[in-house]
Amino acid sequence: LDNVRQVEWIMFGIFWTNGQICTATSRLLIHEDIAPRVYARLKEVTEKIIPCDPLTPERSDAAFIGPIVSKPQYDKVMAYVA
Repeated sequence: LDNVRQVEWIMFGIFWTNGQICTATSRLLIHEDIAPRVYARLKEVTEKIIPCDPLTPERSDAAFIGPIVSKPQYDKVMAYVA
C-alpha cells in the first residue's frame, strides 16, 4: 500500500481550510496492519508544517496553515492541543 498517498489525503482532510470547517477530518480508522507506517509518515509530514502568517513576504512560500478565524475557534484548537 502507498502510505505516502494515504497520508496526502489525510493531510488534505485535516488541514484543508485550516481544519476550520465542519467536514474536517477529526478521527482516523486505520487497519492495525498498516497503522504504524501510516502514523510514522503522518508524524513526519506534520512535523514539517510551519504555522505562520502567509502575508509575511519572507514566509509566504512556507505558509501551510493560516490564521485561526475567531477566538472561539482558537479556544477549540487549544483544547485539542492541551
